[in-house]
Amino acid sequence: MHASVTRSRGRRTVTVILSILAVIALGIGGVIAWRLLAPAPSNWESLDATDKEMLTQLSEQYDITATHAAEIWTDAYRYEDQPLVLLRTDGEKSSFWSHAILVNMSGVTDTSGMAKIDVPGASHLDDVRISRTFAVGEWLLYAPSNFAVIDVSDRDVLAFKYNQAMLDTETTTSQGFQRFSLHENFHVTKQGLDPEAPGAWPWGAGGLIPDYPHTEAQYELLRVEARIFDRVETETDPQALAVLASDLATVRMARYTTWPTLKAEIDLEAIEGTATYVERAFDRARGLTPVQRTFTDGLEDLISDPEEQIVLERDYSYFTGAQLGLLLDRIAPDWKTQIEPAPTGSASTPFATLQRVTGVTTAPDDAELRAVVDRYLP
Repeated sequence: MHASVTRSRGRRTVTVILSILAVIALGIGGVIAWRLLAPAPSNWESLDATDKEMLTQLSEQYDITATHAAEIWTDAYRYEDQPLVLLRTDGEKSSFWSHAILVNMSGVTDTSGMAKIDVPGASHLDDVRISRTFAVGEWLLYAPSNFAVIDVSDRDVLAFKYNQAMLDTETTTSQGFQRFSLHENFHVTKQGLDPEAPGAWPWGAGGLIPDYPHTEAQYELLRVEARIFDRVETETDPQALAVLASDLATVRMARYTTWPTLKAEIDLEAIEGTATYVERAFDRARGLTPVQRTFTDGLEDLISDPEEQIVLERDYSYFTGAQLGLLLDRIAPDWKTQIEPAPTGSASTPFATLQRVTGVTTAPDDAELRAVVDRYLP
C-alpha cells in the first residue's frame, strides 16, 4: 500500500510538472505566434509615442556624436554609422519584446522585406527598418537583461532593449537611453575586436578582482589617488598636471607591486573606464554636466560601509578609468590612438600610456612613497 501511494504521488508530481511545462510552452508559442503574425508598424505615423521618443533621442545622440567625434573619441570612429538593433520592451531587463528596429543594418543583413521608417528631421537616420520577425529565434534576446551581443552575418551587433522608463531618465541616470546605448555600443563596435588577435583590447576584463585587499594600507593609497583625481579637471598649470600624473603612477606602482591582484584594474579601466569616458565626453558635448560627488567623498562612503566595499572590486574602475582618460587628454592627447591595436596604435592601455609619459615603471621605495602620500593626506 505504501508503494502504491508513493507511485500515485509520483504520477501526480509528474503530471503537475508536465502541466507547468505545457503552460510555459504554450505561452512562449503564443508570444512567437503573435510576433510572427501580428502586423508591425510600417511608418513613422504608425509608431506609438515610446518608439517615436526613442528614435528622436537616437537622432539627437547621432547629431552630437557626428559633430563632436574627436571630443567623444576620435575623428576616425563614426559612432552614428555603426549597426544597432533596438528591441521594444515594457520594462527593465524584460525577457519579452514586441518588435525590432534595425539601424544601419542594411549592409549587414537583408532588410529588403522590412518596412523603412523615415524619421522626421533626422540627419543621420537614413537606414531605419522595423520587423517583428527579426531574430525571433535568437535565445539570447529572451534573457532577463537590457542588451545582448548577437551574431548577424558573422558580425557582432548590439541588440539593445529600450522602454519608456529608460527614455524618461535620460538626463538623470547612467541607465538613460542615450548614455546607456552609447556605452554598450562603444564596447561592441570599437572594443569588440577578436580577443585572439595580436594587440587586441583586453575584452575579457569585467569580473570582480579576486582576493581584493580591503586593508587600511591599501585604502590609504586609494585616498591619495582620489585626491589626485579630484584635481584633474580643475588644474590648469602644466607642471602641476605633470606632478599629479607622476604621483598617480607612483601610487599605482606601489599598489600593484604590493598587491599584484590589483593589476586587473588596468584592463578594467581600459574597457569599462574608456566606455564611461565616452559617456561623459558625450555629456559635455551636449552641454550636460550631471552633478557628481568628489572622488574623495565617494571613496570614503565606500570604505566606511562594508556592504558597499564590493564596488571597489570592479565598478570603481569605471570611474577611475574615465578620470584617467581626462588626465591623459591633458598630458598625452594621443592616448586614444595609442590604445588602438597596430598598425593604428600600439595597443597601450591608459595606464601604460601614463607610465610612458611619466617614466614611472617601477615601484617606489618607502621614503619616495611616503613623500607622495604626505603631499595629499594631512
